[in-house]
Amino acid sequence: MRTMALLGLCVLLTACTTPRVTTGNDRNPTKTSSQSTLQPTVFAPLESSVSLYEWNEAQHRYEIHLLNPGTGQDVPGSTPFVVGKNSQFVGPNTVSANGQKVAIVAANGQYCYPSGGGTACMGRADVLHLIDRLAWREITATLPGKGWAGPISFSPDARQLALILSEPKSSTIMLFDAITGNLIARQDIAFHPSLMGYTTDGATLVLYGQPLGSNPGISKPDPPNVVLMDAMTLEIKWEQQFPNILSGYWCVEKCDASHGEQMFADWTPAVVLSPDGHRLYIVHADEEQLTTVDFDTRTVNTVEIQDAQTWFERLLALTADIAEAKGANNGAFKAGVLSPDGTRLYTVGARMSATLATNGEWQNTQDSLGIEIIEVSSGHKLSSADSGAGWSKITPDGVYLLLGSWGKAQIDILDANSLRSVARLSQWDEVVTHEMSGQTIFLASESGQSLTRLAVLDPKSFDIIRSWSVNSSYATWISAP
Repeated sequence: MRTMALLGLCVLLTACTTPRVTTGNDRNPTKTSSQSTLQPTVFAPLESSVSLYEWNEAQHRYEIHLLNPGTGQDVPGSTPFVVGKNSQFVGPNTVSANGQKVAIVAANGQYCYPSGGGTACMGRADVLHLIDRLAWREITATLPGKGWAGPISFSPDARQLALILSEPKSSTIMLFDAITGNLIARQDIAFHPSLMGYTTDGATLVLYGQPLGSNPGISKPDPPNVVLMDAMTLEIKWEQQFPNILSGYWCVEKCDASHGEQMFADWTPAVVLSPDGHRLYIVHADEEQLTTVDFDTRTVNTVEIQDAQTWFERLLALTADIAEAKGANNGAFKAGVLSPDGTRLYTVGARMSATLATNGEWQNTQDSLGIEIIEVSSGHKLSSADSGAGWSKITPDGVYLLLGSWGKAQIDILDANSLRSVARLSQWDEVVTHEMSGQTIFLASESGQSLTRLAVLDPKSFDIIRSWSVNSSYATWISAP
């Protein structure tokens, strides 16, 4: 379940602030690897176009395409932008709130470090790409080429972009002008953010995360932190540590033994920022508790989540997935999403446990925690249902929940109020719900060994309106978070 950076001298930072500007007209025409099976019979204005992140098999590079969802074809004149040449690593990406700007960090190599008795490798952050989708214009800024990137986030007015660069011991937050690509400010921090976002007024930047530990994957890390920064200067305005929240990945037994004999603790709470960015909600991974951090009053409050069933009763009621492995994990992970009005929190997750079988192999068991609706003002559980989901999304209108599991090609669509099943999309990995204009559109993708299927869905029935394939082992839609 586990798969950031002191920068260099001022000379290096000067290199980071020199943008390169290109447009579709600046490039030689590039033949796209997207081969639609549809006839171009439907015209869509530029505002209705959507972006596709695709590995071009023929050219051995990642590209961003601007597609007409009515035809599955590239919008005329929109030559794809090249955003990386390392097929192993997909760079982090995000879209501005108005849907008009895309940011992608290209990884042209890899960055590896010792972790958990082995080696963890990430895509090395090399170049930041800032794409104006309406003008179909790209600006690039060279990054130091050390460490990995993520998360990244646009300011509410899309004029700035905050980016995290990390190495094992620390992270650096870098603030870029999203119009020119120039570096505005930077700040070093002693932990690795897993969440970053702006308040709606754009004045404050919120970061949540924790260190990896002195010996990543082996030693227990320090507790998680939240930091509030001035969004223009990156000056730290307030910070808070959470010693009572169990979180992180570390070795707990036979830590000097070979990797297959070690026992690890693995705890991931659900952490969700409110829509206005003024509150942070943390659902504890090891117990039924909800911690609310109010940034206006600078207070932290924890309440019990009221549940009709005990944790043990719930585990007995669900089906467990069992697998034998050479290593062992004990812990739990949770993930969450808030309703658009910020009143209800939807959580999914699983609990992991390991026992030593008679053959000497570890037997890992994963028990689904289902899906739950929690009223954030009180901590009361409003509803729950069985589900093996590992991630969830909610439509912008708050009507539907989209549930999926990592590595499983299936999307379940539920009524967000009743948790009643509305539809199931078999053999699809991902569904997104935004087009450039901000209008709701349902798009699906499913990557295979040599082809990726893409589809547009009916927004009410979720039936496939049109579908086509591209000659690529990886292609996915880019949408707003």
